[in-house]
Amino acid sequence: MKGIQSLLIIDVGGTKIDICKIQKQDNCISCIFRKRVQTPKKANLLLTEIKKYVKGDDNEYFIIGLPGDVKENINELYLPPLNYRINQTNLRDLHKNIIIVNDMYSLSFLSKINKKKFINIFKEEKSEISNRSGVIAFGTSIGFSIILNILNKSFLPLTFEVAHRALSYGLEKNNYIHNKLGGYNNFNTNLEIKEWLKNSAFLIDNLCKEYSLDELYICGGTSLLINNNLIEFQNELNKYEKIRKANFYSCSIYILKEKVDSFEPIAEFIFSNYEKIIFPN
Repeated sequence: MKGIQSLLIIDVGGTKIDICKIQKQDNCISCIFRKRVQTPKKANLLLTEIKKYVKGDDNEYFIIGLPGDVKENINELYLPPLNYRINQTNLRDLHKNIIIVNDMYSLSFLSKINKKKFINIFKEEKSEISNRSGVIAFGTSIGFSIILNILNKSFLPLTFEVAHRALSYGLEKNNYIHNKLGGYNNFNTNLEIKEWLKNSAFLIDNLCKEYSLDELYICGGTSLLINNNLIEFQNELNKYEKIRKANFYSCSIYILKEKVDSFEPIAEFIFSNYEKIIFPN
């Protein structure tokens, strides 16, 4: 990381690609480029789109987030929300300083930006250090990650493929998280929205408990269903507190405010703390 002058983060989603470039100049860190474009429908077009932004000398660094399981030993990476594969070697050949991660990797750092960008929707904010923070993104699909604060010295983001898990143990067909909760335009009627709020509260309750979270941050285009129906969603969460009583987890839950760009401050945090972050490759 010595001599780094800029960091470009490209986050490929099922619908949009977020692009942000952070640069350090005269000890001042700032965003010098911010763009959002439509995600191409074909792999070759996605590679062409990424090529537009990946350029520079050895002091330039790049993080590319993809909506799929990223493993170094798998060359053809399948991207479920896009229903195509992209060649990992072709991406890495674009520049020597490329790190390829799951698209939730960068979003893990949502918990590190200013809390004024969020609404606290459940439990009071904790004053002590939170060692385990989670992020759930409701978009075209569903993404989940946690970030471990190791001895307050380093950050370890972990991403999980939860979209293809069953929402419950019932025998209902297509009872998968992706089918039940993915895609804002899939939920239009009052009945559909009410069911979505119920299912999302069930998922959030289980993730907080399963991963022993101190905090959970909610974001993504489909999460607007929560913003627009906040009281009803809080009522759904309250049902679990009553059911579990004394055994209820202690997790503060936040949702990103509407029309807030969180990607730029996330990129700034990653740039400023790059040496403290444990990357997968």
